[in-house]
Amino acid sequence: MSQAKSLRARGALFGVLMALGLLTQGSRAAVAGADEPLVFVTIADLHVTNTQGMADFKQAIDQINNIIKPAFVYIAGDTPDGATAEQYRLYKAVRDTIRCPVYDVAGDHEARAGGMEIARGSRS
Repeated sequence: MSQAKSLRARGALFGVLMALGLLTQGSRAAVAGADEPLVFVTIADLHVTNTQGMADFKQAIDQINNIIKPAFVYIAGDTPDGATAEQYRLYKAVRDTIRCPVYDVAGDHEARAGGMEIARGSRS
């Protein structure tokens, strides 16, 4: 299995396990309230690289913040397409406007050319 496929498979598995764990281990009450269903958002493969992609991401965040109001957002990798420091900076600035906990998982785009270190802020 290629590194990219392996990363995607692990990210998908983590998301499923995280959702199952939250739903089956009584965490629902702690996360969303005892009488409310657990609501979360999963976003994958944003590939934001241009103004339109960022505008679409901002529109999705507006709906997340003002309509859906989830307990958390799970972003399953491949956020900026080119894995450059500038793309990560722009992505993070927009992502940080989400008003609930956000869990980013690396995809193959983050694994390219040191993108994971850039995303974590340990390399610029």
